[in-house]
Amino acid sequence: MATELLTAGIDLRAVANRLGHSRISTTLDIYWGWVPARDRDAADYLGRLLATGNVG
Repeated sequence: MATELLTAGIDLRAVANRLGHSRISTTLDIYWGWVPARDRDAADYLGRLLATGNVG
């Protein structure tokens, strides 16, 4: 469930709450490695910013 929600872009705090984690770092430590699509999304987003010169 956690990886499906994170891959779908659901807020990390919401996922952590659903799992009963009091700290989002727990959720990240356990599940983030299983969500490579989010890392690709971040790289793509930054690439688009750099290409358009909209980096602040």
